[in-house]
Amino acid sequence: MVYADIINNAALLLILGILQSLIHHRWIHNSTWGQVIRGVLFGLVAIATMSIPVNFSSGIFFDGRSVVLSIGGLFGGPIVALIASITASLYRIHVGGVGMFTGVGSILIAAGSGIFYRNFIKRNVKTLNFWRLLIFGLCVHIILIGWFSTLPGGVFFDVIHDIAIKYLTVFSLATAILGSVILDQELRTIAEEHSRIDSQKYRTLLETAPDVIMTLDQQGTIHFINHVPDWLGDSNILTESAFSFLDDVQASKLQEKLQHVFSTHQYQFDEFLVKAPNGNQKWYFASLGFLEDENATHRVIVVAKDITQQMNDFKTIQQRTQEIETLYEIGQLIGKSLDIETIYDSFFQSISHIMVCDRVMISSVNQVEKKIYCEYCRCKGKRIAPTEFHGLDLDEDDGDLQSQVINNHHPMIIRDLKYQKLAAQWIFCDENGGNLSTSDDLSGAEATALRSGILVPVILNNKVFGVIHVYSFQENAYGEQELRFLQAIAAQIAVASNNAKLYKDLQLAYDKTLEGWSTALQMREKETAGHTRRVAHLTIELADRMGMTEEEKLHLWRGALLHDIGKLVIPDNILQKPGPLDEEEWEIIKKHPQFAYDWLYPIEYLRSALDIPYSHHEHWDGNHPLK
Repeated sequence: MVYADIINNAALLLILGILQSLIHHRWIHNSTWGQVIRGVLFGLVAIATMSIPVNFSSGIFFDGRSVVLSIGGLFGGPIVALIASITASLYRIHVGGVGMFTGVGSILIAAGSGIFYRNFIKRNVKTLNFWRLLIFGLCVHIILIGWFSTLPGGVFFDVIHDIAIKYLTVFSLATAILGSVILDQELRTIAEEHSRIDSQKYRTLLETAPDVIMTLDQQGTIHFINHVPDWLGDSNILTESAFSFLDDVQASKLQEKLQHVFSTHQYQFDEFLVKAPNGNQKWYFASLGFLEDENATHRVIVVAKDITQQMNDFKTIQQRTQEIETLYEIGQLIGKSLDIETIYDSFFQSISHIMVCDRVMISSVNQVEKKIYCEYCRCKGKRIAPTEFHGLDLDEDDGDLQSQVINNHHPMIIRDLKYQKLAAQWIFCDENGGNLSTSDDLSGAEATALRSGILVPVILNNKVFGVIHVYSFQENAYGEQELRFLQAIAAQIAVASNNAKLYKDLQLAYDKTLEGWSTALQMREKETAGHTRRVAHLTIELADRMGMTEEEKLHLWRGALLHDIGKLVIPDNILQKPGPLDEEEWEIIKKHPQFAYDWLYPIEYLRSALDIPYSHHEHWDGNHPLK
């Protein structure tokens, strides 16, 4: 009979507890007032269970209040537990009886146990499940059975004997069942709240995102767009085709991506140049993914980011990188070569990849003659001999463009050569790269006249050595960027030209020195005057017939010129002795190749010529009679 009464009380408890949970889930929110109302509801359910208790003796009864209040503390927290405890305690005091003290205490213990376990799991109800709730219920009711020892008159042992097992079994199970129902409602509430927050976040993100987000069908029709970019205009583009904003190439690329996404459900990425009806255009990086909406309709979602600035920056970086590489290559060439023609060719090949170069010229300035001469020219890639151009007078009154650049030491960008004074021969070339008439009348050759250009002075040590000319058949083909690049090139050309001139002057000085040594030797050996030069000329004539290179012949000439230079070390009394030499004197004479070698070896630029002074007495069979 007691078992049935406990089960009936527990059943009523579960019904009322579930009803309370549903009311809270549907109408009450987790505000402070909502927690107060929830606490009152838990208290009322506890009162309802106490109103149909399991009577044990006069003033002593048992009911499911412990289940309600422990669950209230666990899921509701301190405020809910406090309100529910006060409400239930007031009713229990109102009922009275000898077990009132123990009854009120059991209310406080149950509520406190719920709060304690809530803090133990750090308020994370997601960690709970049926079995943990069952263990929680067992712990709470074991504690309460111990608390029943406060019942008066030795009733405690009767309780243990008659009702403890039933009380512990039914109400622990009821705690697990009611807790599972409320846990389900709590988790659903949490999920709905997260969903609401996420939905609000996504809506805000969509509305405020700088990227364009839209959905397309297989025909490319726009069904959703978060916002229309200002540069596209004020028109509503919904239901319009995305292909209408692309040219044929870009539209074909988008169609291919759409088909791939719809057929494979795999993401696709690409860059698209989008054009507005008003003519504006921008670059977008778009990612395309498969989407199935709530109506099971298949769409492709497109997230497009404006990358126009990045594309422009990338092109600028590419050009800057190419310019730096060109400067580096020319710098490397200057370090490796002193041939100015090779450097000029490399200069032309390098800049032709960076800017329009329909004609490139490098001129030099002779300040003594007051003349400007062409040193290098290419028209449409074709090499034109500098002799094709007559020298121009350097006008100190800045009457022409070259003179202005040279006299002022400042570069010049020419937007339209049609209105500038420049020698016609220097600005005209036909479609094959050849020069046209040297007449100053422009009217007969306007179709092939160069229209714009840049003139940059080649300056070293504050002195203008020449001018770099770059021309185009188009008007306004050059800007500040090209000007700065050519100025950097001009600085290297100035160094290269100066190095080549210094090297040429140094070679001339070296060769004059060698000729001086040779002359000094001939002056000592009067009977062999002219011998050294005859040997040198015959050597070069033989080298020509053998097809040797200019560099090889240069070393041969120097070696032949110096073949007897070792005799300068030999004393006059031996070298000019009228009679036969004795054995000791002859030994000194035989050392003149070694003297030459020891003397000339430290001079690095003569090392390639040393074989002749050192070995010119060697026989065909390899024997050396002077050794």
